[in-house]
Amino acid sequence: MDLQSLTRRASQQHRLMRQTTDEPVMLVRIENEHWVFERLEFDSIHRLSHRLIVHEQGQSRTIGGTEDLQTAVEVARCMAQQEQKTVTIHPIKVN
Repeated sequence: MDLQSLTRRASQQHRLMRQTTDEPVMLVRIENEHWVFERLEFDSIHRLSHRLIVHEQGQSRTIGGTEDLQTAVEVARCMAQQEQKTVTIHPIKVN
C-alpha cells in the first residue's frame, strides 16, 4: 500500500467519524403530551433501545433515541401527523 492510498483512507475515515460524533446523543421521551429531548452522557447510551431517523428532502438524520418501542412509535406517529415528516425506527443493537 502506498502513502497516497493510506492518506486517502485516513481522510475518508476522519470525515466519517466526524459525521457520527458531532451530534450529541439525545434521548426522546414524552411527558404530559410534550416531547422531551435530553442530552445523554456517553455511558448512558446502554439505556437506548431504538433510534429515530427523520427523512426529509432526500436526506436522513438521526434525531434521537428512545428507551422503549412504545415511545419510539408515539414520537414517529406524532411527527407524521403534526409535522408531516417521515420517521423510521431502528432497533439499537447492544453488544
